[in-house]
Amino acid sequence: MDNPINVMTSIIILSMIVMTVGYTWRDKAWGPAILLLGILAMMSSISYRIVLAVSIP
Repeated sequence: MDNPINVMTSIIILSMIVMTVGYTWRDKAWGPAILLLGILAMMSSISYRIVLAVSIP
């Protein structure tokens, strides 16, 4: 997956799935932790894009 669009799309889809699972199990003790993990994964896509923009080709 060399294309940045494919990488970002994969990260976003995976994080949305993780956030959905965490939200579904929010009544359990570990549900919000999984939701937080999904949010952090979503933020990693933003970080990945910033790194691509700052790096010199």
